[in-house]
Amino acid sequence: MMENTTSLIKTETQNLVTDGRREKLVKKLNEFRVEGLTAKEKEELDWHRNTFVKSFTEVSWEFLGISKTQLVQLGKEDLEELAEILNEKTKMYPGIWATLLLPIPIVGWIALCIMKYDDPGCCLYYRRKYKILKKALGENYFPHEALKRTLT
Repeated sequence: MMENTTSLIKTETQNLVTDGRREKLVKKLNEFRVEGLTAKEKEELDWHRNTFVKSFTEVSWEFLGISKTQLVQLGKEDLEELAEILNEKTKMYPGIWATLLLPIPIVGWIALCIMKYDDPGCCLYYRRKYKILKKALGENYFPHEALKRTLT
């Protein structure tokens, strides 16, 4: 009986030591997080920011005729409002494109996928990136720093 008690105490002590190590590791891993994001999540978010900026500049040019030099002259609040305006202006286009391209088997489906996922100048791509950033970052979604880097 004494052996069982001794082995039970050893396993409990080993579990406590293991739990202590695990807690330290988890704490250290949490310290690696930046803004509550892992390195992978931050990299993905940065990629979405950069692609949003590219799409934002192209859609601004296509829909409103605003050049990159004109975008540089706008303030932060103006840029955010412009993003909202572009989002509203491009609302009807996804439905139109879907109505036109979905009935065409294979070719239409491929074209729709390319527009949504690979064409930064397309309103579908812009709206997709807008929604991703808005969902991930909330009200502070607009990537001002990435836009400055791109435009200067």
